[in-house]
Amino acid sequence: MSHPAEDKHEIIRLAEDSHLPVSQILARIGVSRTTFYRWYDRYERDGIDGLQDRCSGPGRVWNRIPDATRDELIELALDRPELSPCELATTFVNEKGYFVSESSVYRLLKAHDLITSPAFTVIKASDEFHEMYGTEVSASLISSVTDAVADEVKAWQARPLDAVYPIVYLDCIHTKVRDGAVRVKAIYIALGINMAGEKEPLGLWIAQTEGAKFWLQVVNELRNRGVQDIFVACVDGLKGFPEAIEAVFPKTAVQLCIVHMVRHSLNFVTWKRRKGGAADLKRIYQATTTDEAELRPCEFADRWDDDYLPIGQSWRRNWERIIPFFDFPPEIRKVVYATNAIESVNMSLRKITKNRGSFPSDEALLKLFYLALHNIAKSGPCPSTIGRLHSPSLRSASGTESLKLNH
Repeated sequence: MSHPAEDKHEIIRLAEDSHLPVSQILARIGVSRTTFYRWYDRYERDGIDGLQDRCSGPGRVWNRIPDATRDELIELALDRPELSPCELATTFVNEKGYFVSESSVYRLLKAHDLITSPAFTVIKASDEFHEMYGTEVSASLISSVTDAVADEVKAWQARPLDAVYPIVYLDCIHTKVRDGAVRVKAIYIALGINMAGEKEPLGLWIAQTEGAKFWLQVVNELRNRGVQDIFVACVDGLKGFPEAIEAVFPKTAVQLCIVHMVRHSLNFVTWKRRKGGAADLKRIYQATTTDEAELRPCEFADRWDDDYLPIGQSWRRNWERIIPFFDFPPEIRKVVYATNAIESVNMSLRKITKNRGSFPSDEALLKLFYLALHNIAKSGPCPSTIGRLHSPSLRSASGTESLKLNH
């Protein structure tokens, strides 16, 4: 839906002046947050002139399939993955009354990486290898290599792990997999920091959705593969997640990601007051000691509870899992106060999946992610703060002089 510049300006003024959060205002008027902030950036840069509609590109080519029709074709292909390009073209003509040729459907599916039959995938890999390196590699060789990778993934997923990990980051990302129909699946990732201060991917698991129940299975598997003690487990705010970890490793300190906590808190705050809210929350997690930090929520409550009570309630409710990082020296706090280490891994994984429509199977997804994690682990040394995890400061702060293992 197109909005005149005057309407855009009025929406921006409404968001700035209202006491309600921006998300609630936009939901009521039917404007997405992405669109609003794009308008806002243009308004701040160019004023109201920046809100004028712009021509997005050249005029319509006479023989080009309209974008709306392309979207409908892609939706049909995702809903009916069993259909060939010829069958899709015929079905689309019968259902929509709009003629598209088989070759047009094929080109469109290929552009969106939706032709994912095993034979096509192997042939495509052979062609791309030839284009990149100028060397002919047969499809049969690529097929045998990928089969070997599948066996390697199984062995890697079942390998024994170290007895002790100072830090383990646990997080989940989502991607599309063809499972009868195309479905969004959850990929569970565990990243450990070993006693040498090196990043070590511990495993990958796939499930239909993310939940604490499956995380309990993941943590149990880590225990069964030899992990006896985790000093600090860094997680996001998924409900029941800390309890799942503590059920298997009762002496592990579960650290909630402060960045996730701040983002969640600021969702309640109006656009104009976000900067002040972020500054007051920063005073809490940048305190020098636990005793000092415990005074800050009261100060925050005095200023914000009247208008945004859920923020203070959330921090007070999760306080015991917010403060573990205060037990460490500053150089270690930077490593454990947030899940930045695994978020950077997730970003690398998203880069290799963003141009794919979907994966043909769970096995194909695991193979690609395994190879990507292998490259990430080899990419270079860890940050210096992580590389010093074997230092006496962490050992004394974690009580590892006597190495008390979880039982």
